[in-house]
Order: sequence, then C-alpha cells, then structure tokens
Amino acid sequence: MLDIYDDAFVLWTTISITLYVDVLTIESHGTLMDTRVAVAGATDFVVRALGNLGLQVSVKKSVTVANRFSLAKAIVRISVTKKLSARRSTKLLGAPSGGCGQ
Repeated sequence: MLDIYDDAFVLWTTISITLYVDVLTIESHGTLMDTRVAVAGATDFVVRALGNLGLQVSVKKSVTVANRFSLAKAIVRISVTKKLSARRSTKLLGAPSGGCGQ
C-alpha cells in the first residue's frame, strides 16, 4: 500500500491521502481544474493499483463530495474507472470536510 501512496503523491502533488482502517480518502485543494484532474486521476490510479493487487473497490461506498455539488459531479464525469458517485454531503473518516453547504 505504501507504494501506491508514494506513486500517487509523485503523480498528483496537490492531493493528500488519508487511510483510516479500511477507508481511503483522497483530498485536494486548488483551482477547479486542478482539483477535478487531481482527484479523478488519483482515484483512478488507486482503483487500478488496488485491482492489480486483487482487491475490489466498492461502487456503492466510493463517493465524491466537494464545496460545490457541480464540482463533485465533474470529478465523477472525469473519472474513467466509473467507481465514484457524487454526493452533496457524507461522513468522511479522516478528512476535515464533509461536502457542500445545504
């Protein structure tokens, strides 16, 4: 798993990854374009890397939230693995934010 983290950080320098028990959180700050590309790209990278290890990523539990719902939906559209779904808010373990305001 450490190899996956290291490789993801090299490819996407604006992300932070938090692993809390069996929950992986990918976070990014920056411009809209940078955030969309970084989160979608890092998510796709991690999903593929875990798949190469024989692990499966749950489609039901893989969500994206952002300060704007339109940003969360844009991240889902950019992601090529199609494992993400956009949510307005959710409980995130190990992350300081929980989504957009209602």
